[in-house]
Amino acid sequence: MGADQTISFHGLPPIVLAAIPFIVGLILGVFIKRILKLAIILTLVAAIALYLGVVSWSTLNTYLEEVYSHIPLAIHYAALLFAMLPLGLGFAIGFLIGLLRG
Repeated sequence: MGADQTISFHGLPPIVLAAIPFIVGLILGVFIKRILKLAIILTLVAAIALYLGVVSWSTLNTYLEEVYSHIPLAIHYAALLFAMLPLGLGFAIGFLIGLLRG
């Protein structure tokens, strides 16, 4: 390989390959921010429904057990996503920018 040749993947320059995780992180950061706002509103609605007796504690406990059963799988996939350090770093930076500015 000579000094004037660059490494590319199917003709794409390296900067494009490095920008893809950043853009995906940016988009996911914006979506997560919107989902967190929705989660706060739904938590307030659930608290009001519990207070008024519309929903019982046992019903809420059933839903929480279902959510808790999927947490290890979500953590596993998050670890796989951040396992590739350079790509994970671009994803993390894009994710944080998406959360803060989205």
